[in-house]
Amino acid sequence: MESAAPPRVRLKVPRDEPRFKGAARKASALDKLGVSAAQLASAPPITALLKESKVAREAALAALRFSSDPVAKTFLKKYDACTSSVLHFAPLEAIALAAA
Repeated sequence: MESAAPPRVRLKVPRDEPRFKGAARKASALDKLGVSAAQLASAPPITALLKESKVAREAALAALRFSSDPVAKTFLKKYDACTSSVLHFAPLEAIALAAA
């Protein structure tokens, strides 16, 4: 005779940080970078240019890693120091502004 499996119990785990959605997540990422929405609005549209040229963000970053330019190295150092959350929600323009 087989014993029945115990019923599943769902526990709600409290979180230290509130859960963000949409624009709030982007705002949080910008805040972590120290970049304002006004600064971002005045930055050149790097992300749009990459989308328009159909170059993936990862491919552009891989190509940039071959550069010996100090500005490129500074950008990549900042990019590599970002959390996965910031990389997901912040556009490349924000990371570039934070590296400057």
